[in-house]
Amino acid sequence: MHWSDLLPIPPGAFPLGKPIVGRTKADIQAAIDASNTPGERFVLVGEYDFSASPAEPLIIRKNVELIGTNGATFNGKTTSGALVKIHSINSGLTLRNISFISQAPTSPTALVYCNEEGDINNLTFDSCTFVGNKNGNYNALGMNAWSEQAGKGVRFKNITFLNCRASAGRMGYELLSHKNDGDARITNLRFIDCRAEHCGTAIADRANTHGMGISISGDITDVTITDPVCIDTLLGIELVGTRRFTVQNPRISSQRIAKTTDNQLIYPTGISLSDGGNRGHSTQNGRIVGGAISVAGRVMNAFYADTIAVTGGNHIGGLHMQLQHGTGFQFHNVNLECTGSHYVAEFEDEQNVLIEGGNWSRQRATAAPRYQPVSFDGSCSGTVRNLHIQTNKAIKNGQSDNYFGNEPITKNYLYSASPNVRWSNVFWNGTRQRDHL
Repeated sequence: MHWSDLLPIPPGAFPLGKPIVGRTKADIQAAIDASNTPGERFVLVGEYDFSASPAEPLIIRKNVELIGTNGATFNGKTTSGALVKIHSINSGLTLRNISFISQAPTSPTALVYCNEEGDINNLTFDSCTFVGNKNGNYNALGMNAWSEQAGKGVRFKNITFLNCRASAGRMGYELLSHKNDGDARITNLRFIDCRAEHCGTAIADRANTHGMGISISGDITDVTITDPVCIDTLLGIELVGTRRFTVQNPRISSQRIAKTTDNQLIYPTGISLSDGGNRGHSTQNGRIVGGAISVAGRVMNAFYADTIAVTGGNHIGGLHMQLQHGTGFQFHNVNLECTGSHYVAEFEDEQNVLIEGGNWSRQRATAAPRYQPVSFDGSCSGTVRNLHIQTNKAIKNGQSDNYFGNEPITKNYLYSASPNVRWSNVFWNGTRQRDHL
């Protein structure tokens, strides 16, 4: 906290601090470079022209505060897609009430980029907006702690995004280490009341690596994402090799389907969890609590994710939820629905699964099923209890909307597929099924 925060500010008055004279990026750079006072506060007023020298972003490596007033904006216009680069912050940097805007078609990385030139400690973005060209192949915000040298890489600690908004042609917020060696290089990361909108609009052919609202990838620990909103993204929240995380009350909505030049369709996903190709460093020890996800694709997918607890929430997907090769996934009172012709959920080689309560439904499906509503393959193990499964009898002429017809749920869901999954107190369209214990 700055000492001036303790003083009352009359309505309409500017916060105390040093005003920056001039309206350009160069003026801001000169003021920051001249600062020798840790925690010095600079007050920004209105719009600043960042269009000159597009290859030279504003460099911030001082422990200062930049506080925006009167619609403070760093505007790269049509030439500058790299506005700010941050590194080597020893004790703290705060950027508040600033919009980072550009219509430039290209950028080497992102509008605002925290890079591997030096450690960053105690960085806060408060009420900031990051908006890039929707056709530009760059991120709104990027953070990279990676180094090509073994055992190297900078450390970013205590990073906070509060009430921020991001939109860009590639990704919204991308934070990565990508070492996958178990050495956490980004720790204590918080997103609070942040939004990502219309991400991944630039290149449909690379939508599998584009379109993330929030992407957290590789050797990142102690992550809290509270009340995130992701709208019209191809992937709402991605957690790759992330450990000790909580996603609280996610609200993710996307019906956009990308078509590649060879006419392949890429459907949006709500939350994706994976190990990034390295089984030894899976996404693990996480919680997803409450919220509402509604996407044309999968509510969730997971590939090698371990010890994840999903609690509450009302989620709808056009495709089935798919979990593969993980251990210790738990679902507590989760309401999950698939509106397509697929499973509600599919488990492949998942060990020690627990599904406790909730309503898993195909009730509003409009196509006849290709598969049974819930599937465990033969290598799965776990427990399902107190679960209600709802299907749409109307599309099967009064039958149970089961791929296998009206046969009992246990015949093809348990015995022939996975004898190591135990079921009790399971209801199918209101009818209690025989327990399998």
